[in-house]
Amino acid sequence: MPLLVIRLLVPENRAPGRRRIDWTGAGLLTVGLIALVNGLLSSGSGVPLWQSAGSIAVGFILLVAFVVSQARSTQPLAPSASSPNASEPWATA
Repeated sequence: MPLLVIRLLVPENRAPGRRRIDWTGAGLLTVGLIALVNGLLSSGSGVPLWQSAGSIAVGFILLVAFVVSQARSTQPLAPSASSPNASEPWATA
């Protein structure tokens, strides 16, 4: 019932044309966040410091690579404030 009410009250908003998924950006973001969280969680659990620090460093490097790839992408996952379509609402699917 709630889904029916939402369907009736919320207008459909689709961008013109077909959007493609930025697989490179999605992969960099996913693996970067996993490495960062893994390094942070393992830091106090008896794992050697170099492994935790290495995982955190890899996570940061991958997240920086994500930001760079999004700046160069024609259809980024997360448009920056300087992009021409920054006024478009973000959508998750």
